[in-house]
Amino acid sequence: MKNIMNTMNLVKKAQEVQAEIASIQRQLAEQSVTGKASNGAVQVTMTGKMVPQAVKIQPDLLQQVDAETLEDLILVALKDAKKAADMATEEAFSELKRRYNLPDNFDMFS
Repeated sequence: MKNIMNTMNLVKKAQEVQAEIASIQRQLAEQSVTGKASNGAVQVTMTGKMVPQAVKIQPDLLQQVDAETLEDLILVALKDAKKAADMATEEAFSELKRRYNLPDNFDMFS
């Protein structure tokens, strides 16, 4: 009987964790992060789940740089936005891992 109760408690905890993961993922999908390059002259905005939302380029930058440089700046801003999204994800899940005593390498997405 004790094993059945332990199993039921484990299943209940797993369902709680699963529900919280889904909630965090919804929050990340609604959250926006922005990456910047060249002092904000190029900005890329994406969701916390790394879905691109916008690219902004200051118009005067177009007269100052060639296409290859602009491409590089967009890539830098995109990588900066991805880094911000990664950090937002880590922050969101670190509290959950701590609360349920999950290991740091616990994969929340599999």
